[in-house]
Amino acid sequence: MRVLNAIVCAAAFIGFGTAPTFAQQIDLHPTLQKQPPRIVLNKDITALAHGEQTAWIHGAVAQMVQVYAGTNHDVAQCLSAWAFDKGNGLQTTAQYVEAYPEQLASVTVAAVAGKACPLD
Repeated sequence: MRVLNAIVCAAAFIGFGTAPTFAQQIDLHPTLQKQPPRIVLNKDITALAHGEQTAWIHGAVAQMVQVYAGTNHDVAQCLSAWAFDKGNGLQTTAQYVEAYPEQLASVTVAAVAGKACPLD
């Protein structure tokens, strides 16, 4: 038992002592920089490359589905179907993001999703 304890302690000590550190210089996104998501505007999203725009919108809607999955299963299913299964929610959201450049992107996503699926 003492040997096992010593091995665990040594492994932990070695692991902590040699753990890689994060790079001192963090690469920032060229468009979004360090902006927290709550202040990202639609024009920031439309300034991204098309693939990044799609990924951002997909991620935002997927996160909404995850949040509602824990509190309101019906809304989560509706959002999932609207965006990913049978609907065109991602394309519709992208159109609104482009149409309203000065609006907050997160608010736009929530408003468009709320129009398709009541978020009660």
